[in-house]
Amino acid sequence: MLKVQYAKIAGLVSLLFTFAYPIHAEEESLSATDLQAQLAQRDAVIIELQQSLRELRQRVVDVERMLQLKVDNGSTAKAAVVSDPSAEQEDSSRLVVDELAAERALERTLVQAGALLLPGGAIELVPALSVTVGEFDFPVTADLGSGIESASVNIEREDIDLSLTARFGLPFDSQFEIGLPYRSVSETTRLSIGGIPSGETDQTGSGTGDITVGFSKTLLRESGFRPDIIGRIAWGSGQGDETDDGVFLGGGFESIGGSLSFVKRQDPLALLFSVGYRGIRESDEIAPGDEFILSFGAALAVSPESSLFGSITQRSRSKTKISGEAIVGSDIDAVAMNFGLSTILSRGALLTLFSEIGMSADAPDYALGFTLPIRVR
Repeated sequence: MLKVQYAKIAGLVSLLFTFAYPIHAEEESLSATDLQAQLAQRDAVIIELQQSLRELRQRVVDVERMLQLKVDNGSTAKAAVVSDPSAEQEDSSRLVVDELAAERALERTLVQAGALLLPGGAIELVPALSVTVGEFDFPVTADLGSGIESASVNIEREDIDLSLTARFGLPFDSQFEIGLPYRSVSETTRLSIGGIPSGETDQTGSGTGDITVGFSKTLLRESGFRPDIIGRIAWGSGQGDETDDGVFLGGGFESIGGSLSFVKRQDPLALLFSVGYRGIRESDEIAPGDEFILSFGAALAVSPESSLFGSITQRSRSKTKISGEAIVGSDIDAVAMNFGLSTILSRGALLTLFSEIGMSADAPDYALGFTLPIRVR
């Protein structure tokens, strides 16, 4: 429509040139000086109109570009046009800042972090792979027949986690998700008694983890100093494998937990804070300790297609109890730094690379992995 209007304006300008400044035969009777003066006046008007047309053409291009910019959820993107006031040529410098387009990768990243929910009707499949490496020491007691002596166990562990998560955007700013995990573990255990190595074993086990089901709801929308607040509850089935070939896999315990996530946008930056709790049900007289999770981080859009993110997470777990008796050294206080990059591969597909570095003795040494969220609807 804008191009049609532009064509009409150009036509009117042509008619103006034809009828507003006709050259009649009477001009032959004018003196050469008067004729040159009229021609100079006409040329000045033509130059002014041409300049106006150039400015109009640039405005048409900017408006059409703004109308074509859309975000993934179908809303029209807003654009701000910034021009250099000192430029006088036709190709004067102009910068179009597509703010919503610059947030596309950022918003997808926030969904992965649980700080933003899918729009109603959207479906996302998230395959993920991670490798976690850690080394842990904890004290034990050894019965040598002649008496009980203190000992220590050193465990080197490598976990390979595969998972597939499906998310479904629901009405009323809510979301449902279900996760299917699988884990393979390689473990080397060394026993030392009185500081003297006395044995080493290598074991490998694998199996399915607990199926998790979660529901999330946006409780409050950002307004002024108030952030977005998202509430989440999640249930673990407890049907996963607890051990395999003597290797502890971590499944087999039913759990239920909840969290609150707070998000404050300062585009292109998003500040994140979350607090969560997970209670784990006793099984076969074994009661793993409940977990408390605290996390603070930020995500930054560095381009329309990419964003960076980082966070510090603390996971605390109370002591495990067996037959009602707390196991010494089974409590955990793990602090880790997480950071990564998200980039849009194609329409609907986002690649997220992440890493984790342990900052406390109870945390794994490091972890590397990726997710590939695919928006299928």
